[in-house]
Amino acid sequence: NDIKVFIVDPFVETHSVEENSNEQIKEVAMLYREIARQGNCSVLLVHHTSKPQQASSDGYAGNMNTARGASSLLGVARVVQTLYAMSPRDGEQFGIPEEERYRYVRLDDAKANLSLISAVMKWFERMGVTIANGAEVGILNPITLKAVTSKNQDHGFLRSVMTALLRQNKEKALA
Repeated sequence: NDIKVFIVDPFVETHSVEENSNEQIKEVAMLYREIARQGNCSVLLVHHTSKPQQASSDGYAGNMNTARGASSLLGVARVVQTLYAMSPRDGEQFGIPEEERYRYVRLDDAKANLSLISAVMKWFERMGVTIANGAEVGILNPITLKAVTSKNQDHGFLRSVMTALLRQNKEKALA
């Protein structure tokens, strides 16, 4: 059928084996690898992670070991990425008001067998779009967020530059 991507969401609802059993989960994951081979397509397994403490993704983003259950699933996977809601720290860094942070999610590389993982997070904004039948569906729209600079950081930078220039002028005067 010329299928390019087969998405399984959520992975846990497609089997009845013990989620914490490495042997059993490895067998299920290998079945999906075989589907990918025989179908000549990508297989994307959507899997849940343990819940971040106090709903903050700090320390969880980009960490494949936060996946629930057996670690053998991660061993079979060729690529692992994490998707988390914006943390309070990220919200402050990008100047996003607390009441708007629910609209943003970050995607981080956690494992890549066939390439290097990227240290750069990708940001998405949750949006609603109307499709041809008139229904509204949610999408993740890729966006670029820029860190905001506080006035204190600006003053600190300017102070450092001025100190270096004064030191340089003083050295020239003494020479």
